[in-house]
This record gives sequence, structure tokens and C-alpha cells, in this order.
Amino acid sequence: MLALVLGLAARATPQHTAFARVYQNPILYSDYSDPDVIRDKSIYYLISSTFAFVPGLPILSSPDLVHWTILTHAL
Repeated sequence: MLALVLGLAARATPQHTAFARVYQNPILYSDYSDPDVIRDKSIYYLISSTFAFVPGLPILSSPDLVHWTILTHAL
């Protein structure tokens, strides 16, 4: 079985590995409860329901669902 896996890995072409990226979890180092994500053209937006904290309802943006930036808070 190991030889089969190694054989498949040895035959991988650059096309197959070009999209192989590894990201370490968690991508967001915070507790964003009940996240909702929407997309507007090429930008993704995330809003979370953090009603126990002030400021609340953070709004984040990302071009690729991995690298997030906090834009503002709604409350």
C-alpha cells in the first residue's frame, strides 16, 4: 500500500501540485460565533454575532477566504 501511495506521489505533475497549498488552522485567531460569509465580486465579507463584547458584530473582508482583515464593527 505504501509503495502505491509513493508511486502516485512520484507521478504527480506540477499541474496537480500547483494548487496544493497548506494553511494552518485556525485561520482566524478569535472566536467568531455564528459566522456568515457573503461574496461581492472578488471580495468575501464575514460578519459574526458577538453580542457579549463591545464593540460588537465585527465585519471582516478577504480576497481568498484565508487572509482576513477586520474592516469595522457594526455596534
